[in-house]
Amino acid sequence: MNVETNDKILFFLQTALWNTSCTTDTSFDWHQIAKIAKEQGVASFVYDGARRAEISIPGEICQQWKNHVTASMFQNERLLIAQRDVVRIFKQANIPVAVLKGSSSARYYPQPELRALGDIDLLVRNSDMNAAKALLLQEGYAMSDDNHDFHSGFTKSGVLIELHEQVTSFPDTPGGKLAKEATEKFLDHIETGTMCGYEFPVLNRSNQALSLLLHMVRHMFEGGIGLRQLCDWMVFVATEGSRFADDVCPVLKQCGLLTFAEVSAKTCVQYLGLDPACCLWCNSVDEHTCELFMDSVFSGGNMGSANTAAMGSLFTDEKSMGDNKSSAISFVRKINRRVYRSFPFVKRVKLLLPIFWVYLPIRYFVRSVLGLRPRKSLTKVVGTAKKQRALFEELHLFEI
Repeated sequence: MNVETNDKILFFLQTALWNTSCTTDTSFDWHQIAKIAKEQGVASFVYDGARRAEISIPGEICQQWKNHVTASMFQNERLLIAQRDVVRIFKQANIPVAVLKGSSSARYYPQPELRALGDIDLLVRNSDMNAAKALLLQEGYAMSDDNHDFHSGFTKSGVLIELHEQVTSFPDTPGGKLAKEATEKFLDHIETGTMCGYEFPVLNRSNQALSLLLHMVRHMFEGGIGLRQLCDWMVFVATEGSRFADDVCPVLKQCGLLTFAEVSAKTCVQYLGLDPACCLWCNSVDEHTCELFMDSVFSGGNMGSANTAAMGSLFTDEKSMGDNKSSAISFVRKINRRVYRSFPFVKRVKLLLPIFWVYLPIRYFVRSVLGLRPRKSLTKVVGTAKKQRALFEELHLFEI
């Protein structure tokens, strides 16, 4: 991890979000800063932070960055218009809906237009899912390949809509079941949010907190949390912090996500300039845990784009979070599920599993040698996995 470059990115983010004072350091590797900022999904904020700090960016890089920021803002406008139109037709059809992530997170930022929107995530009830799909198809959207076990994807003119019947997937543990039960009531408590003059339905305060944390948890196991997701959490806490302890903490404690909320908030205090007064409830978190968490953020990147933490959860099984299984058991469960996903017939002939425990690593090695997959050092993979395991143990995810 390039500590010096990462520190500068964190400084520029603080400058953009909190308008902090200027640094006197004039040594910058702009190519690396721009690369990591894009990987982390915060390029517009880093550029704005450098501009506010009155630090000169070399001409060619500066122009590329301006083009990136401009394109991002145009895409945001495009998505907000599409979101407005889809929400309107759902309302006309009496289908309750709420916006997840995206604009529902961006509205908390001092400059929401700088928060890049990648797609439109909409939550509908399971009973309304077929009707909602039919409406999107009627409006000219086509089914996409971007599907998951809890959402279906639709595209039209470069706009991707993810239609959720669940907020995310959940572990098969008591904490996971309680979290799932809580999310099933999300659409009973809808409020109105605004961004750049557009209004849209959003979750209430406690449900928004739970949704943000669940989203971060999932990405920890699918490649990593990026700075954009951490900043989403930070600006939410900065806005809602004074009411957090009474309204939100009990909900998170009930399903085993309070420690994760505390660590995420304290990491924002330590590395991103969040005012400690906004989150006095996280004061007990130690600095080492925050260091592990921020290391995980930079290793993963937004949606796993940094590609160095994709194997980071090797010894932690996301489907059994909260049951205190050993790393060996978690490793076996994870490998088994990967085999089942790639070779479904093995579910019927489980005696074949040991063969695939050997086959999968060999296949990965051969593909790496042939250049079909990015090469990874086995030592680094195991080292990263051990760090992630240590972090997960500190977070006590879904433990109740």
